[in-house]
Amino acid sequence: KNIETLNKKINSLIGKLMIGMEYVFLRRGPMTMGASQLCGFAKSDETKTTPNLQFHVQPISTDKLGGSSLHDFAAFTPTVANIRPTSKGEINIISSDSRKDPKIKSIKRQLNLLEKDKNLEINFKEYKTHNLTNTVQSLSEQTHCDWLVLGWNGLDHQGILINNPIGWLITHVDANVALFKNNGVRYINKILLAIIPQKDNFKFVTKTKEIAKFYNANFDILHVIDPETDVEEEDYIRKKSSDLINNKSSKLIIIRNKKPAEVTKELSAEYDLLITGTPRNNDWASILFGSGKDKFATNSACSVLRLTIKN
Repeated sequence: KNIETLNKKINSLIGKLMIGMEYVFLRRGPMTMGASQLCGFAKSDETKTTPNLQFHVQPISTDKLGGSSLHDFAAFTPTVANIRPTSKGEINIISSDSRKDPKIKSIKRQLNLLEKDKNLEINFKEYKTHNLTNTVQSLSEQTHCDWLVLGWNGLDHQGILINNPIGWLITHVDANVALFKNNGVRYINKILLAIIPQKDNFKFVTKTKEIAKFYNANFDILHVIDPETDVEEEDYIRKKSSDLINNKSSKLIIIRNKKPAEVTKELSAEYDLLITGTPRNNDWASILFGSGKDKFATNSACSVLRLTIKN
């Protein structure tokens, strides 16, 4: 109570002069030490053999460190840091402005949370390699994995003269491949499966059902067909897909339109996850000039999962 801090001194011209003179003539005072003048270590619980928390106390206070001036009243700032974290991740500087928060990505922490939340057993290992494609292919073969899941930016290819490991992996690994583009959707409650009516739709519907069950979500199927499709063919498509759904909570959406990417873009705003298949044919002009974007993925309002099912 009634402890003097540095707030008023630093906010005062005379106070700043006194701090400066104390340093120049006596080599002591606030300018001879760091911001934290008190530090301590503690254990968060009795199971820890050594301290895992570090406390700092600073004789100053502000609304945002580095982003605003000190308060005009006496106050101090206590902080605590976990010095033995169990997670691993990345901290990336995104701006030359120190007041902007860095981008923090903790993969292991996210997996630990998923493991507890979904009651799963997840093995996590990190590898350093100069040859991403060969390393991933080798690991998929060694582990005999059913699925290879990769983060994705929505590009099919970046041109013949620019290496694109994702396209190579899809072609060469034995496992099924899932490309995931995260558009910031945290909770998945509604899923849209957008596929072309074809023979292997059963595989996509089956996998979508499994994903929906995992998230306790509902799913719908979207078919965008050519406007000139005859009525009999549309009825056949409707019957085949309805038989595959076999679920009262799901619905089949059939839309006649020549621009399936635009239709899917509009509908995706009503869903949390869009599931698509891998296009069978590539446009050679886009491959040559490096404009190979998956329009469904890049235009979608929700997150996207693109499946390549081989087995």
